[in-house]
Amino acid sequence: MLDVLRHALAWAREEGDEPCAVVLLQPTSPLRRAEHIDGAIDLFLSSQADTVVSVVQVPHQYGPASLLQIDSNGQLHPYMDQPIVLRRQEKPKYYARNGPAVLVIKPQVLEAGQLYGNIVRPFEMECADSVDIDVKDDVALAEFWLLRRRGHHS
Repeated sequence: MLDVLRHALAWAREEGDEPCAVVLLQPTSPLRRAEHIDGAIDLFLSSQADTVVSVVQVPHQYGPASLLQIDSNGQLHPYMDQPIVLRRQEKPKYYARNGPAVLVIKPQVLEAGQLYGNIVRPFEMECADSVDIDVKDDVALAEFWLLRRRGHHS
């Protein structure tokens, strides 16, 4: 994707434009809306970020504080070497890129051969807007959220 974005930047410059940002909208994020794009761009422009990336909060049961691993003796142990946090309210929040559905990047970051600069800001999106189509089941999940969005509760 980096080469594609760098090519788009070079093409824009050949056409006489000097963009202050390049926005990547991956087609595998079909539930992204115009307000997400606008919000990510607004955050980029107001925050002095090198990159703004859309994210979704990781469900608490999948965060590092909840992860376990099985050792060679078949025993279960916490993944992290720290006290186990049992209450959801006390667990730290974690975020994951959601595709990303929206990625806003300074041209200088792309020129340096990167997508993420030194200052990266998160644009948080809801789970219902964050489906990333990677496998067949993701299509069914996207269909589910689209039906709910339209008021069809199945």
